[in-house]
Amino acid sequence: MLVALAAGLLPVLLFLLGLRLLDSFKLIHGRTLAMALAAGVAAALVAWVAQGAALAHGWVADGVLRHVVGPALEETLKAMFVLVLLRTHRVGFMVDAAIAGFAVGAGFAIVENLYYAGTVDHAAAALWLVRGLGTAIMHGSTTAMFGIVGKALGDRSPRHGAWATLPGLVLAFAVHAAFNLGALPPLLETAAIVVTMPLLMLLVVQGEALSVQLNREFLAIEVIRSLVGGMGLIAAVPLTTGIAAPVAATLLTSMVGLAVAPLSTLMVPPEVVPP
Repeated sequence: MLVALAAGLLPVLLFLLGLRLLDSFKLIHGRTLAMALAAGVAAALVAWVAQGAALAHGWVADGVLRHVVGPALEETLKAMFVLVLLRTHRVGFMVDAAIAGFAVGAGFAIVENLYYAGTVDHAAAALWLVRGLGTAIMHGSTTAMFGIVGKALGDRSPRHGAWATLPGLVLAFAVHAAFNLGALPPLLETAAIVVTMPLLMLLVVQGEALSVQLNREFLAIEVIRSLVGGMGLIAAVPLTTGIAAPVAATLLTSMVGLAVAPLSTLMVPPEVVPP
């Protein structure tokens, strides 16, 4: 259980710590980070109660809740604290909005993974790998996206007020819903989250213009490697499955044959030797 909790909780907290250490200005105070984590915890509890009531009263089908209503509700609840920070001008740069948003998502993911730890018995290691590296990082990154986009558009068009954060909320919902749809196998989705989301966060933390960073040679190489590696993993799944399935079937048939052969000899009556 302790190993499972560590796998489900530590990755997102370590990544939040890394973002904090990489931020050279440290404009987000520790108290604000603690409040962001608490806001994420509160958002998770409200979402848990609301979604449980919706299922219990039959207001929405389970599939619709998981793929549409749930992501929309969760991203809206997580975004509220970041929206308050943006509207009260308590974040000065996009990196501050990203770190605060990731902290909210981290608090949400902690509650969600603690819930899974209490309800799922003897879960496989792959589940906690997906929960810790995939789902938890996704929760932090989507709320960070909301903060980044909201800060950028709010600075560009201050007259739009809170409406400037709407595109960021839509983006966060789209990423969350796509993750819940499970278009890829869970481990591949986790790999995609681990590759793309931290890269986005690091780009923002560097504090340079995105156009400048994307023209750096080392970053271009890493992006190409990630894309090629991801495409290779996706292409390898059906290929390896197609090769492994006949081999496994042949081995299974052979093993069954070897196990049945001794039994069949015992069942054959002995020959009667004539005197």
